[in-house]
Amino acid sequence: MKHTKQLLAAGIILGLNTLAAHADLINNGNGLIYDTAQNITWTQDANLLATMEAGDPNVVNEIIAASGGVIYDTPNIFDNGTYTLSAADFAGGGTVDWWGAQAFVGYLNSISYDGSTQWALPNTPAATAVLGSAYYITDSDFGELFYNELGGIAGTSLQTSPFSNLQSDVYWSATESVSNPLDTLSFDTSIGLQNFEGKTAVGFAWAVSPGNIATAGNVSFSNAVGVPIPGAIWLFGTGMLGLLGLRHRGNFGCEPIV
Repeated sequence: MKHTKQLLAAGIILGLNTLAAHADLINNGNGLIYDTAQNITWTQDANLLATMEAGDPNVVNEIIAASGGVIYDTPNIFDNGTYTLSAADFAGGGTVDWWGAQAFVGYLNSISYDGSTQWALPNTPAATAVLGSAYYITDSDFGELFYNELGGIAGTSLQTSPFSNLQSDVYWSATESVSNPLDTLSFDTSIGLQNFEGKTAVGFAWAVSPGNIATAGNVSFSNAVGVPIPGAIWLFGTGMLGLLGLRHRGNFGCEPIV
């Protein structure tokens, strides 16, 4: 039946588009997502600080202690390059000012979280940073993830899968403003906007680490050239082959699809 064939074709296209949007993100287990396009690893928990705060009431003090109580940044009229941390930099629920965000990723390094000591806030290249407030920036860590890997659309909230606790809000970038070091770049996952924020503002911290830091055995590479193939693609393909087979044999004892 013509209508059935059209629906099947539409379903195949939709399914392939959905899978393509996730093809660069591999769940490594242990709460890690490997981003093959950017060769970085994200924490699967996009609000890991809040999770840690809920599990350890003393974690803010531990984070401050791990940094030695200070964060070094580009000298500016506010802190002259050495910022003294306090509990006030942590607003609860995973929200922090920029210095608190830097202290958080430093803490992850101090405890070798999931085996890495290279955790950092997501980066934005200098050439992109000068653009300031802009949509459809795809050569930053956040922009590539939002637009190319998760299929985000400007003005629309980012889908969460395969991540958890992803906040529809502002996340801090590591990149400071060259013209005004009191500001740093942020990324708003609710609308896909790169923007400058004052370091004293409140946002969320999401950590990334270079390369693939998966524990051995958590990832399987399924094809000859070493490109990870998500299991969902194999399942989808198998399902399509099954449907095509039914076309020739008759559909569950009914007349064949034509």
